Amino acid sequence: MSYSKDARQLALKVYHNSGLSLEATAKMLEISKTTLHEWVKREQRQESLEDRPRPGRPRVLNEEHRARLLELTQLYPDWTQEQYAQKLQDEFQHLTVSQPIISMEFQRHQITLKKSNGEQTKNTPQESNS
Repeated sequence: MSYSKDARQLALKVYHNSGLSLEATAKMLEISKTTLHEWVKREQRQESLEDRPRPGRPRVLNEEHRARLLELTQLYPDWTQEQYAQKLQDEFQHLTVSQPIISMEFQRHQITLKKSNGEQTKNTPQESNS
C-alpha cells in the first residue's frame, strides 16, 4: 500500500506528540512499525516524504483504461478476462493488454466476478472479428 505525503506527515506528528512508542503508534495507526520507522529515519535525514518511484515495469493500464475496465465489469459481469482484454484493445489504439494484466487489475481492485452456470447474460454482446 502506498501512503500520501500528508498521511506520512500526520503519522509522524502523531508519533512525536503522542508520547507512545514507535510500535504502539504504528499499531494504533494500523501501519507496520517498519514503515513508520522508515518514515522517522527519512525525516531525521531531512529526506522528502513523497512517494518514491517503485522498481519494476510500469503499469500497462492508465487511469482511463482502469475506469473503462471497471465500467465493463459492471456492464458485462459474465465476460472472461480475455474478453475484457480484447475489448480494451479494441477501444484504445496502441494498447496491448493480456489476460494476466486484467487479472492483476482485478486483484488490485479486489474484483471477483462470479460466472453464471455456463449461460451468457442477455446484455452481453456477441463479439465479432471485424
